[in-house]
Amino acid sequence: PVASDYPRGAAAAAGADVAFVPVPERRWHAKDQLRDGYGLTDETPEANTGALFLRKTPKALSLLRYWGLRYAEFRRADPPQLMDQVSFRAALKASAARWTAMTDAANCRGRDPRTRAHVPLGCDGLAPAERFAPDPDLLADDPEFSAKALAGAAVVERRLGGGTKCDVLHSHAATDYRDDAPVPADRTCFWVSTPFAFDSSDDEARAKAAALVAHGCDVFVDAPPRLWGLDYEALPFVAAAVREPSAR
Repeated sequence: PVASDYPRGAAAAAGADVAFVPVPERRWHAKDQLRDGYGLTDETPEANTGALFLRKTPKALSLLRYWGLRYAEFRRADPPQLMDQVSFRAALKASAARWTAMTDAANCRGRDPRTRAHVPLGCDGLAPAERFAPDPDLLADDPEFSAKALAGAAVVERRLGGGTKCDVLHSHAATDYRDDAPVPADRTCFWVSTPFAFDSSDDEARAKAAALVAHGCDVFVDAPPRLWGLDYEALPFVAAAVREPSAR
């Protein structure tokens, strides 16, 4: 959600075609691929494309066309590159669009970058009951609710004032991943892996076999990494999300 009017006029005020929050150079993606294949230099930054503000100018429209073309090229590349910020950076150079940098407040990520833990944010801040806090009902082996993740999330929440210091709240909500596909007849379960939970693959296999019976699953599917921002229980085709118990 857009929490203030600042981002809407930022590009126009700067006389630019597009405005965005630049990604720090140390976190740029596919730098070698872009340099070798498209001649990009450090003069063309990577944008956090979760929040873009464009004026309706010929170069802005050209930027969008090139973005689609470059993304199609990267999908067919060897190796393929599906990160849309990579293709946007290539398009920014090809279109010669004028850009201006915005402050971090224009694109507040509800996530701790170190632990990838999700952080609740609201335009008007958070009520006490909504704040990030340990939940005794959650299993301790869920990495997103570990003590380290919770501490990191709390720091981000305080820094952003629960969302009150943000102009735009950028969230990877679980609802973005839902669809209306029919639920399979099999009871499909996600196996949520916790790093280093088992001393050997045999120990893990025994734990998975026991959980298969305990949860009435017909089949286990390895869950995508937590950094994808998925809420496993919200997916319509998953009967259960089984977090493996620690063997230590």
